[in-house]
Amino acid sequence: MAAVLSARRSKTVWVALAIVVIVGATVLTMKSRAFSSQNFVELPQPQGWVPFSADVQVSQPGQPLVVGHFYRSSDGSTRLETGPGDERVVVSIRNIKRVTFFVKNPKGEWISRPMKMRPGVYMPGRMKATTAGLFNYPFRLALREGESGSLRADSGMKAYQYINPSGNVSLLAPELNFFAVLQVTLDGRSEQYSQIKMGEPDASLFEPPPGVQVTARSEPGGIVEHSPQSAFHRLPRARAQHHE
Repeated sequence: MAAVLSARRSKTVWVALAIVVIVGATVLTMKSRAFSSQNFVELPQPQGWVPFSADVQVSQPGQPLVVGHFYRSSDGSTRLETGPGDERVVVSIRNIKRVTFFVKNPKGEWISRPMKMRPGVYMPGRMKATTAGLFNYPFRLALREGESGSLRADSGMKAYQYINPSGNVSLLAPELNFFAVLQVTLDGRSEQYSQIKMGEPDASLFEPPPGVQVTARSEPGGIVEHSPQSAFHRLPRARAQHHE
């Protein structure tokens, strides 16, 4: 089993670094792009949150491979559960209806924090076509359920590649509301999603298990000061996009 996981980790890192090389040549010729709030082109995406579930694996040089599952509902609630092998050591949940962020830490303790969200319907962020560092990705992503997982396929999901100011690279899938299906940092850390299955996950996934003790904390977490009316897409940074 360890050999299989090691092989998967090596393959993921190799492909991810190849993407860095592909986009690295592009970033050298990037020019600044002006943006006017009165005149911009918005990239198309589904109007509401696309519900789906996916496998996730996180690899980092010198660290054990971390695997798990991700879920998102049609109201924007999310659940990310990760750990070594089949063990789910850490769980994070953003429950939009309850405006609450739940975390199960490595000690097995459940903690809740309030999310600070402005009044209104929580909708996907809008993506500007003129976003600096955003480019059409030249390949398709074979990441749907039953597909090969290739990031350089001839058919599959369309993607945009994004290079943030620090040089970290992401692949964003517009049909998933520009969800980052891959993030690669310059130090070799890779977070990749695959076996993506469209459809509404069970509502119970966005709550702690029945009967567990949950310690309430007053400090906000999960989502802080999100504006639902005119927010542009918050592009990925170096850290994982859901553990906070």
